[in-house]
Parts: sequence; C-alpha cells; structure tokens
Amino acid sequence: MIFYDFGSKGRTLCPYITIIKLMTYNTFIFDFDYTLAEATDGIVDSVNYAFKLLGFETASREKIRKTVGMTLKESFFELTGVSDKKLTDKFICYFKDMADKIMAKNTVLYDDTIQVLSQLKSMGCNTAIVTSKFHYRIDEILNNYSISELVDYIVGFEDVGTAKPSPEGILKAVSYLNVDKKNVLYVGDSIIDANTAKNASIDFAAVLTGATAAKEFVTLPHVYIVDNLTKLLENINVVLDEKIISAIIKNHPKIIDLPVDENGNIIIDKNLHPEIYGWAVNG
Repeated sequence: MIFYDFGSKGRTLCPYITIIKLMTYNTFIFDFDYTLAEATDGIVDSVNYAFKLLGFETASREKIRKTVGMTLKESFFELTGVSDKKLTDKFICYFKDMADKIMAKNTVLYDDTIQVLSQLKSMGCNTAIVTSKFHYRIDEILNNYSISELVDYIVGFEDVGTAKPSPEGILKAVSYLNVDKKNVLYVGDSIIDANTAKNASIDFAAVLTGATAAKEFVTLPHVYIVDNLTKLLENINVVLDEKIISAIIKNHPKIIDLPVDENGNIIIDKNLHPEIYGWAVNG
C-alpha cells in the first residue's frame, strides 16, 4: 500500500512517498517437527527400538535427525537402503509401538510456539498443521499442552493419500478453512516443506530450527528465511508508530494498493499510475 502526496521541495517537484508493508496473510499452516516442536528423543528411541527388533545396527542421532519430515517408509530406506515391503512394514509397526508409549511425553514445544499461535489467533488468523506425523499424535501433544484451541485444523499422515511434498495436505487445509491461497503462508523447516508449498502454489517461510541450513532454502521459492517463529512474526506483523500514521493521514494523501512480485518488489503500472511510475523511474 502506498500513501502519497505531491508537493514542492526546493526546486524539485517530487512525491513524498511512504511505503507500508501490511500483512497479507490471514492463514498460517505449519509443519510440526522442528517447526513447532522438538521431538528428537522420541524419534531416535523409536527408530532404534525398531532397528534392534529387526536386527539392524542402531543409527546415530544426527543421521536420524536428517530424516525427520520424511514418511516412516522413506526414513527406513534413507537409513538402511532397504526397500523390502515386509521389512518396511515391520519397521513401521515396531516404530509405532514404541512411539505410542514415549513420543508425546518426549515432545517439547519451542519456547515461542504457544505465544506465536496465541498472537495469530488474537489477530483473527486461521491456523493449521500439515505434517507427516500421525494426526492422533498431534492431538495428543496439543492436549498435553492444553492448546488444542489454538489450531483450527490438522492434517496428519493418515489423512492424505499422498504424503508431502505432495500438495494434498495443504490444499485440504485450504479447502477446509475456505481461504484464498494468496492469503496463506506455509511455515516449515525442511526442503520437503519448501517443495510442498511450491507444489501447492502457496507462499513459504523457512524456519531454521531444524536440520536444514539457510543456504539450502535459497534456491527454492520462499518469502522468508528466519531463525525461529518469533522472527517470522516480526517480519509479517509490521506495527506502525502512531505518530507516523498521524503524520501521513493529516496530509490527506491519496491511497492506492499496488501488487508485489514473488520477491516483494512493488509493481507499478505506468498506465494506471503514470505519476508514480515516472517518479520511480526518473527519480
């Protein structure tokens, strides 16, 4: 949005232009592991419990961390190189047996998760979780923290026919919430998350609370790469100082909306707004 007024300054006729970035998102969809919560202990213990029963060597914590966000089938192949269906099914069964006992109680929400979700809800935003984790597991964790009311909709692994990076989960949430995709932001910590948003044609914000470095997100479509959820909220929620607002409004400026490209650059149509176009091009 641009507020502008034309007036003289010395010998030069120029626009006094204030560009204000307003939050265009009303719906925030989150991945879960390493985006909203730390669940490494439960995941590592469940994986290695299954490996022991199958006769495999246990995997290192770091190696397992790098598979978080994958489906259990994908994780098993990534860690073992084995694609045999019977062994994969046994791995999933053993993993679930242990995870059902320890995962929820060993999952810790990040320090800012509840605060950020609460703030988004107080602003009237929709919130959802789309994850490769089981839906019932997310329910259990949210109930443990008594914050189920902060999440409007959940799409878990068992709720879709095709897991991420298929866009099915995100699109299911968008449909349920009945919102326009252009007003939706998907927040995640992995390349899988980035590609999921890309496949759904939805804006993506990367948080660096997982196992993926910032440089790995650079080549993929994104609107933000931030350290954590708090930094994300600081970027999208621009609060204007009252004195600045008053100074703008009292001059009775003309107010127009201008579109932006995927990088956040303002697009000025010279036919619709020749006065602004001429100033922007010619200074």
